[in-house]
Amino acid sequence: MPSIMNQPFDLQNFSLSPDSGALALEATLAQLLVPGNIMDAQLEGVCRRLQQRFDIYCSTSPSPLWHRGGIITTEARCQSEIYLPITEIQAAFRSLLLRSCRYHPFYPAAPLFSSPSWIDALERILPFSLELNPASIILRGARDERFRRELLYALFVPLRFGGSHNRYPGQKGFLGDWLSRHRGEKRLSLDAGCGTGEGVYEIAEMAAESGVDAEIHGCTIEPLELAAAAHGWFPGDCEREIEAEGLIAKLNCGSRIRFFRDDICNLSDRGDRYDVVICNGLLGGPLLHKKSALEAAVSKLGRVIKKEGMILAADRFHDGWHKIIPASMLENILKTHGFRVIAVPEGVGAIRTE
Repeated sequence: MPSIMNQPFDLQNFSLSPDSGALALEATLAQLLVPGNIMDAQLEGVCRRLQQRFDIYCSTSPSPLWHRGGIITTEARCQSEIYLPITEIQAAFRSLLLRSCRYHPFYPAAPLFSSPSWIDALERILPFSLELNPASIILRGARDERFRRELLYALFVPLRFGGSHNRYPGQKGFLGDWLSRHRGEKRLSLDAGCGTGEGVYEIAEMAAESGVDAEIHGCTIEPLELAAAAHGWFPGDCEREIEAEGLIAKLNCGSRIRFFRDDICNLSDRGDRYDVVICNGLLGGPLLHKKSALEAAVSKLGRVIKKEGMILAADRFHDGWHKIIPASMLENILKTHGFRVIAVPEGVGAIRTE
């Protein structure tokens, strides 16, 4: 069976530089993903049982079957769970993913694995939500490599609210002013939790405009996000791919930007010490809202920030700490770990004092 067990890939030293060329993308995906037809008898059995579930759902459910744009009612969600339990569908997709990837997938990054029902998950899996039958999606994904790549992208790099440039204009203005005060100087920045790289390229643009000799790093826990960030890989979104290709060419930033995989709660010490760390969309969000997780993240980030270096954090994806934790909690955690909180126009900012 082609799986992570017999075709492993060590992500510890995996890093990428911007390159929108097709060959660079293919080289990256070849490192991360298993090629060809990955169907085997065990996966066929999984799909056969799931198909039986789906047939019963179609013939028995009293509610209209789900369709894109339809309203998901409590009744429809309950019927979906009775005949198509999300736990069984998640287990089936795990079987596919373990055969597809040369690394162990980070399941919390995929909305499928946090959805309360299959029809809720379908709202997030585009363009595959045109297909209601999970067995059909998995079968085709196992047999068709190109389709599988697009499916993996849809699962692990889903459309998110605010997933674009200029998400935090107040923070951007503050950072632009800071860069302007350091014209002609060399500065090292990190976008921690960089997603598909928009924040990294935004910093690179501002640094170029300010005359700062900047090197910018971006890290995220999901390897396919790194592929999207470094290569402008956005299957099914031609406009976004063209925009990314133009930006990479305009900035000519291959030697000044680096993307790597890391977990900010267990951040590796690679020897770099940063002048500024951006951490947007994470602190206070659904993945990092427990105090212990915030403590771990701030502690690890603090160790890679220079003395008098700065951390900036904002979160609009999930209403951040305004909804889940009070701002004072994050500020107190920062103070506990050797930071001095500063006034910023958006989110939270702090200077490393120890």
